[in-house]
Amino acid sequence: MPDDDLMMILFALNPAEQSDRQARRRFDAALTSNIDLMSQLSYDDCHSHLKKMITILIAGYLTEFTGGRAEIKLDGSPATVGEALSRLWSAHIGLRDRVLTEQGEVRPHVNIFVNGETVAREQATKTSLDGDSEICIMPAVSGG
Repeated sequence: MPDDDLMMILFALNPAEQSDRQARRRFDAALTSNIDLMSQLSYDDCHSHLKKMITILIAGYLTEFTGGRAEIKLDGSPATVGEALSRLWSAHIGLRDRVLTEQGEVRPHVNIFVNGETVAREQATKTSLDGDSEICIMPAVSGG
């Protein structure tokens, strides 16, 4: 809502106004202009301030490459896991080589989960993200 319209509404509600009739007219005019303005907005215009949040969980020894952080939140709207990981790499450069090969594929000893679901290694970076998402990067555990 533009500041002028807000001030008009606040002024209209001011009990010190000369008459109730003038106050009501000002309030109706402000309300009508805001309704007209809102009818011209698209869904995206009205919801553009609602950004999705991507949470990346880092497990095991990989936290050594994130300054000890096991949870990293990313603002914005990456469309795929690959885009989200690119943002992660820009902040934590050393992590990339532990997760991806030189060809940009997920290493065999690393598992990627999106919203708690296992993602096929060859599809991991291409997996789409909808709304708030959680990506878990977990090194495989092995031993005897």
